[in-house]
Amino acid sequence: MRIDLLELNETFARFAELHEQIQTYVVMTDSEDPKAGNRKYPLMWMQLTDDIVLDRNAASLGLTFLFLDKVMPDDSNLLFVLNDCLNLVQDFRDFFDENEEKFKFTIDTDATATPILIDYDDRLAGYSLSVTLDIQSNRDERVIPMQPWT
Repeated sequence: MRIDLLELNETFARFAELHEQIQTYVVMTDSEDPKAGNRKYPLMWMQLTDDIVLDRNAASLGLTFLFLDKVMPDDSNLLFVLNDCLNLVQDFRDFFDENEEKFKFTIDTDATATPILIDYDDRLAGYSLSVTLDIQSNRDERVIPMQPWT
């Protein structure tokens, strides 16, 4: 299997779609910031955050997922939001750990969830989950045909 970022994105978007609580899924790029706009909460964002390491028969890819929800201006629901987002993080890990045979990757066990608080158009709180995906890769597969080396 080759690394296919579009396929990975579709996999995580599908998870967010099937989860009864997640309302928005976004792939965050360097040019995009987490401003409210028309987004519904809670939300899940994915960002490519690390190098892609290519070994002979495997690859690893670093990703960060943000699980965020709206916090009241007086922070009265902050603990509730953090607890709720922690449940989303645990659901994410449990889902991909329990169903890893269905996917073309595994998530390293050393994933780290860090609490965050963001003030933009909305006050958001939740967790940043840093993971490394391990992908079995056959480097003999060619995606783009090549002429013979002569």
